[in-house]
Amino acid sequence: MADCHCLGSIYDFRVAAVNEEGQGAYSRPSESVTIKDPYDVPTQPGPIDVNELTDTSCVLSWKPPIRDNGSPIIEYIIEQRHKSDPSYIRIETPTPVTECYHKIDDLLTNGEYDFRIAARNLAG
Repeated sequence: MADCHCLGSIYDFRVAAVNEEGQGAYSRPSESVTIKDPYDVPTQPGPIDVNELTDTSCVLSWKPPIRDNGSPIIEYIIEQRHKSDPSYIRIETPTPVTECYHKIDDLLTNGEYDFRIAARNLAG
């Protein structure tokens, strides 16, 4: 068998018994197995609550994903947009957001915003 265990590769397995008389016949092949990461991306975090509202800031809080799908959450990615803008922009933070809350500064007074949050683990 080749040394490459590339993601997405498909393998079938067969076994044969060996004793002092020699090797027996191979078994029928197993069901095919696809090589994949042992984990997947997390589910969506819970709904966003907006708290501590001022003219130019607010604190967002949310519930963690129901499932991390095998890999702990590394960070939360927060994006915002003005209600009139179709594009979300990632909020850059000096350190990764690892808790289920974050203060958003530099908002426009009387501005209307949408926020969304994604959780990231080793799978993405």
